[in-house]
Amino acid sequence: MKVEVDGEFRRMALPLDASFASLVESVKTPGVALSHFTYIDDEGDAINVRSDADLAEALRVGQSMGRVLKMTAQRGEQEGGKDLHAADCTCSDCKGTHAAGCACAQCAADSGVTTFEERWPSSPLDFPNFDTERMRDEFLIPHNKLMLEDEVSFLYSHCDRLVVGGVIPTAKSPSGVPLESTSKGQPSPLRADFFLERRELVVWNVGGGDANVVVADTKQTIKVGHGECVYVGMGNKAVSFHSVDTAQPAHLYLVSTLAYEAFPCKLVTKDDAKGSTIGTTEGASVRQLYQFVIPGVCQSSQICTGMTVIEAGCVWNTMPCHTHARRTEAYLYFDLEEKMSGSTTDENRICHLMGPPQQSRCLWMSNEEAVVATPGYIHCAAGTQNYAFIWTMAGENPFDFSDMDHINPGDLQ
Repeated sequence: MKVEVDGEFRRMALPLDASFASLVESVKTPGVALSHFTYIDDEGDAINVRSDADLAEALRVGQSMGRVLKMTAQRGEQEGGKDLHAADCTCSDCKGTHAAGCACAQCAADSGVTTFEERWPSSPLDFPNFDTERMRDEFLIPHNKLMLEDEVSFLYSHCDRLVVGGVIPTAKSPSGVPLESTSKGQPSPLRADFFLERRELVVWNVGGGDANVVVADTKQTIKVGHGECVYVGMGNKAVSFHSVDTAQPAHLYLVSTLAYEAFPCKLVTKDDAKGSTIGTTEGASVRQLYQFVIPGVCQSSQICTGMTVIEAGCVWNTMPCHTHARRTEAYLYFDLEEKMSGSTTDENRICHLMGPPQQSRCLWMSNEEAVVATPGYIHCAAGTQNYAFIWTMAGENPFDFSDMDHINPGDLQ
């Protein structure tokens, strides 16, 4: 890239994830206040660069054109070119200027970060050879990768194309955190024009304070409290996340599946969900099961999700356990107290059991960690204290809860 500052050209190499601030800093000249840069795109238009997203697009253009891209630094009073992102911005808050603090999803897209990790299915034949490290690499989504401040972090599983992610919107993102952003210059494994082009999404609030889910396409701002979720249908292009009280930022858990039909966005609470009590006191497994996104409560194309809350004094979930070879299930454990009852040092953990019934293994998990279970594997757990978890299913026949293969605990190995 060549950058012109007051007639002087400077040649520099920038990585695809370079920030706008780093570019300004690298060409800073005493007495020259730079506001933005301009370049000529592949259609001959002069385009302004004012943000990380603008710079990522400029670098992509230069790469696609196979030549050194020339950019000209502009002072605050100088005329530039066309604002790439503001040109399509119709919000009344910023009127196309992308002013700081604007809450519209188009403006928020300039400030966010989205990352993807891809994982492939494991074979039941290979599973018995996994050591602890391999187990955790293959199946666990640890808290430090799932719940990041102002960064939407996704795991793309090739099991039924299930996508699992999380984000903690903070005061550092006054315009909210967008569902997707190109600010890291990273290609999305979805290969779609936008995240929900052929997908649907459920946003769960699993910690912290309340959050707002803003769907700009339908002009909806949906407030979601702890233990509640928002369904966002296929086709919505601009979705962003905001903590209502940034002093107590919300912890949002995101799950997404392929969709084949568009359905309306909807808030679902425990009062809306289909609830039932299952388990026994003798088996230390009494729990409240809430079905949130199922037919009759909230219509979806295929995603099926809900919440299970383990009663005080109980520790087990999904015991006796089962398998279902025709669909994938993801678990997110939450509301697990940090310290064990009566202790100031010992920490609570959850022992998640998984694998083929005769070759089972365990994962020790912490609060707000997730696991994706390969089809045909058992999935159940016991905690050192009671807890809650979000379960999500995708695949064939996801709404038929009787479509599973019961496993007698006496047959487990």
